[in-house]
Amino acid sequence: MGNSASTPTPSEPQSPPSAPANAISECPVKHKNTPSECPVKGEKPNISKYKNPNQYNVYSQKIDPKNNMPLKANQEMAPDQKIPLDTARVKSNIPKGGTDDDSWTYPSPQMFWNSLVRKGKVDDAEEQDMDTVVAIHNNMNENTWSQLLAWEKLHPVEEEGREPKLLHFLGRPHDLSPKARLKMLFGHPAPFDRHDWVVDRGGVEVRYVIDYYHNESGVSEDQTPRHLKDATSIRSINVDVRPAIDSVDSLLDRILRMPIEQMKNNTEYNPPPFLASKDMGTAPPFTKFREPKRPEVAATPFPALSTDEINEILRKIETECKAEKDNLALCTNEESCGAAAVALQRCSAKMICPSVVKEFDDLVKKMGTEKEGADSEGGVTEEDLTRSFNAMTGCLENFSLACFSAKDETEEGKA
Repeated sequence: MGNSASTPTPSEPQSPPSAPANAISECPVKHKNTPSECPVKGEKPNISKYKNPNQYNVYSQKIDPKNNMPLKANQEMAPDQKIPLDTARVKSNIPKGGTDDDSWTYPSPQMFWNSLVRKGKVDDAEEQDMDTVVAIHNNMNENTWSQLLAWEKLHPVEEEGREPKLLHFLGRPHDLSPKARLKMLFGHPAPFDRHDWVVDRGGVEVRYVIDYYHNESGVSEDQTPRHLKDATSIRSINVDVRPAIDSVDSLLDRILRMPIEQMKNNTEYNPPPFLASKDMGTAPPFTKFREPKRPEVAATPFPALSTDEINEILRKIETECKAEKDNLALCTNEESCGAAAVALQRCSAKMICPSVVKEFDDLVKKMGTEKEGADSEGGVTEEDLTRSFNAMTGCLENFSLACFSAKDETEEGKA
């Protein structure tokens, strides 16, 4: 977990699940015309709490915990390694999806170093720094989870066992998120890393996008984290956590529910500023080998919207995109869910930026015609389609920012 310069190995096999802590006291056998009290004193129904049927390793691969757990982590010294490194691993406070009560386990300093060696990324790292690097890595993940939980609190847990758990995650250091691209248009440095985390929200899988930014102005104040949940010692890393706009629910979280909680000062969500300070850097020294690619972006600032205009657009999205929302809820595999998510994004963007969606539709149609046999020389390329799709998702990001702006102005008017 954490900085994609390393890929930790997963935790050891889980112990057998224990019985539910709080079983329901209602009688499991329904009787007509009898009191609701259970006739067998002291016995409780055997109702197990929810557990995701899937379990993943740190490579986002499904595993069978019964017979296909990953091999023991490599804790051997790497070739040409000068000094021995600690092999102790630390249990995180991040619950692991697909288990009853287990949590993810962080890599040891030796595992972290082995990962850097395997990927050819040791030029900017020193063995003696691994203890500190791992401590920062672990602390960064804990702070990321804390910010993610602030979003999850928008969806109260209604049943024991359905608390949010991290199901799987993926490092994507070279894939700029739509929000990162938009911030860069306004002069913000690129993030040095990106992660996508998939959370099991009691049976609903929710993807979160996390951008990690280096803040050079905070380096002089950095200290080694005192404990996993220490949120004040590392000042040079800014974490931007938000749900991906893969569903109407996530869209409403970003443009409506969270802004309302922020206005009421009723959330622990604390995103970094949208605009960068002058002394922000692009990446810390040990990650400079992963400078992200900067694709062309077809996006412009969104016009100011009133609260009434926002509500009208949201109403149209709810009614016009119902079929796409239902398809996303019913998809059964990664391919169909990906297609359903794109369809929902397209439908939502059509209510906001119809000209941008029309351009995307025209490119898709033209590319389809070319694949049927027409001459493709000088035609649509994958880069064209990607650029147009980025503009469409950028439209949704811009709309989200416009909603924040409208709510800020409304709150100022009430002051």
